[in-house]
Amino acid sequence: MSIVRNHTAIDVTDIQFIPLSSAPSGQTDGDLYYDDGSNTETGEAGLMIRNSGVYRELPTFIKGTWTPVIGDGTNNFTLTTALGFWTLIGKMIYIDMRLTWSSIGTASGVIQCTLPFTSITTANRRSTFPVTYTNGFGISTGFSVSCRSEGTAFFNLIVSVTSAAGLVATDAFFAASGELEVSGSYLLN
Repeated sequence: MSIVRNHTAIDVTDIQFIPLSSAPSGQTDGDLYYDDGSNTETGEAGLMIRNSGVYRELPTFIKGTWTPVIGDGTNNFTLTTALGFWTLIGKMIYIDMRLTWSSIGTASGVIQCTLPFTSITTANRRSTFPVTYTNGFGISTGFSVSCRSEGTAFFNLIVSVTSAAGLVATDAFFAASGELEVSGSYLLN
């Protein structure tokens, strides 16, 4: 394991972090400490860094995968490819997904895609991110597609055509087969 400081990697394999409650006096900004939860200054366990005299918890960093699904919430498209990758840093989640479908089946009405986690539920706060590639939409030219989620574990596709405002995508927008790639980020609660 290494830490990068001033663009130089420092090997920390053999470093033992001292609990903040046992840290020696004379701590300086930039020092790293492990808080075992017994320190009343922070009240939380985790890796802490001192910044401007205040201890701040370093953000969580987790990576994973999920199997995205596309459909109307009940009836799903028949997928030949369903890949989803996510990285969580603090409360920001970055996603990258690819779907290829061979049939939309009996899906009808508003079409949605699943997310790995529920998006933020703050009033008037929507998570939006771009669709990076599409093939198999029933519109041939002059359109763009984006995604919108508001306090849910799925997103709706928003289709914008040059002649109208953004429309929530329904089954009528999708060809019998196609592809969809999405890459973006959104906030968690």
